[in-house]
Amino acid sequence: MSEELKPCPWCNGEAYAFPVLDRNGEHDGFSVLCFGCDASIETYASKEKAIFAWNTRPIEDALRAKVAYLESALNDAETDVHKALSAFNELDAQWESVPWEAINNALYLAEEYAKYHLAQSFGDDTDYDAELRAVDEWVRSNAPTKEPAK
Repeated sequence: MSEELKPCPWCNGEAYAFPVLDRNGEHDGFSVLCFGCDASIETYASKEKAIFAWNTRPIEDALRAKVAYLESALNDAETDVHKALSAFNELDAQWESVPWEAINNALYLAEEYAKYHLAQSFGDDTDYDAELRAVDEWVRSNAPTKEPAK
C-alpha cells in the first residue's frame, strides 16, 4: 500500500500521518492531519488504514472518472468531426469535376423523350422522331469529352 498522502480535500495543503496516544500515553492507532487547515480524520488501528481512509475520496474519484469519460467522448466527437469535414472536402472537390452540362443535356433529352411518348399515347401526329434525332445529335455534340475524376 502506498504511504503517499493526497493533499487536503479542503485546503489542498500537505497532510501527514501521526501516531495517536491514549490518555495513558499508550499507542492508540494512527490519524492524519492537514498542516494547512488542521483537518483530520478519526483514529485507525494502523497507519496504512489511516492513509487509506484519508486518500479515499469517492466523490472525487467518481468525478475524475466522469471527466475522463467526457474527455474521451470529446476526443471521439472531434475525430468524427474531422472525418466528416474531410469527407465533405473530398466531395466538394469532386463537385467541381461533375459534368453538369452533360447532366443537363441528358435531362433535356429525357424530357423530350417523355413528350414524344406522351404524344404517341394521345395520338398526336407531330413528327417527334425528327425532333428526337435533333435532340440526340445536340446532346452527343455537347457531351464532355473526358471522364470525370474519381
